[in-house]
Amino acid sequence: MSEYRIVYEGFYGDRRIAFDLTEEDCRNHIINSVRYGNPTDEYPYALGVGWSNSEWNIRSREVMLHLVAGELKGNPETETAHVCWFCPLCGRWYSDDSDFSLDSPYLTICSCGQKGEGHYLLIQFGDI
Repeated sequence: MSEYRIVYEGFYGDRRIAFDLTEEDCRNHIINSVRYGNPTDEYPYALGVGWSNSEWNIRSREVMLHLVAGELKGNPETETAHVCWFCPLCGRWYSDDSDFSLDSPYLTICSCGQKGEGHYLLIQFGDI
């Protein structure tokens, strides 16, 4: 089953760093990512901080979400958890690792999309 929904994508310039179903959750993913911070010798991968004086921005767009069943393995509160799912578009099994609390449904992206954009999937833990 598929449906159109609004997804919020967090960018640094034209580089997508985060995505979520709400603008607030997308912003929180950015702020908690290793990319948000001032670059230093210890953290050379950080891109910067602030919103009004940097290239950080959040954009909304309507996308096709593909609804699929998935499984959560492990407890994200005490270990790295794994969200496992089967992509109906490319016919492959995938998993995401997470150290964060995970709610169902879980938004992810499959790299089987054209030109590296990927397809958005909404993973429901258990049966749909």
